[in-house]
Amino acid sequence: MMKKEQFLYEVKQFICSKEAKRFVTAELEFHLKQSTEALKKQGYTEEEAEVKAVQQMGSPITIGQKLNRLHRPKVDWRLKALFLFVMALGFIPLLVLSSESYYYSFYAKLVGCLLGLGVAGAVMFMDYTKLSKFGWYFMV
Repeated sequence: MMKKEQFLYEVKQFICSKEAKRFVTAELEFHLKQSTEALKKQGYTEEEAEVKAVQQMGSPITIGQKLNRLHRPKVDWRLKALFLFVMALGFIPLLVLSSESYYYSFYAKLVGCLLGLGVAGAVMFMDYTKLSKFGWYFMV
């Protein structure tokens, strides 16, 4: 007989994202509470209703795997390809006008693009929603 806490713990073992774990826990607790209340109205005791509600939810392994797939961050590869394409378009004038004065501009642009790619990559892989508490510093 699995209790609610054990069920939630097992479901969370299959979810990778920390924030998704919080959302999934809140959602499952809500559903379990609803089921428990409905079962108590049918005449079950508090403990029996909780165990029965957990049984009705199904396998925590299956639920955890499906919710992990649902809450997994998705990568928009088309947008990334478009970003790289537009950056590459910026090099065309420097390649066409191949005099010595543009030689240094090419390398300056290359360094700027590489730095831009580094910043874009860092923002892409970090959880920038955690920076919301520092919002006023970024407004300046």
